[in-house]
Amino acid sequence: HISLAIQKKKSEEELSLSKEILRKVLDNIPIKVFWKDKESKFLGCNAVFLNAVSLDSEKEVIGKTDFDFNERKDAENYRASDVLTMQSGEPKLNYQESFIINGKERWITTSKMPFFNTNGEVIGIVGTSDDITERIENEIKLKKATEEAIAANLSKSTFLSNMSHEIRTPMNAILGYSQ
Repeated sequence: HISLAIQKKKSEEELSLSKEILRKVLDNIPIKVFWKDKESKFLGCNAVFLNAVSLDSEKEVIGKTDFDFNERKDAENYRASDVLTMQSGEPKLNYQESFIINGKERWITTSKMPFFNTNGEVIGIVGTSDDITERIENEIKLKKATEEAIAANLSKSTFLSNMSHEIRTPMNAILGYSQ
């Protein structure tokens, strides 16, 4: 009976250590991680998610929905995406979404995966979200700069072609006369 108690205590310590390691990993990866139940109510999140919604404790997130943190249209889209993922039972990976926060458009890459109980029934989703706004804005700036460079190069080529023509015309007359 004593060895059973020792074994149980050891199992509890290992489980506690595993939970602590998982929490440290979740809180230190640089993307938002969240998990929700079948009604899309938050069951938990990592520190990056908490920071993004300006909260201090996971307890402040648990039981809330996207409607508590986002504009209605965005929350409806997130909920529809959750439902689709849960109904299909298939992950929805690395798709881009935009949303408005404080009047500014932001871009994120999102992945959502259903999670299942021991009977194989979907009981919620696990999701990740990474803010890619800066990357999108840089891509837009690069595209604009590339288009401007192409236009400037074309303008320069046109100018040089015209100048070449303008210089050659009188030069031909001079050369012809001098010969």
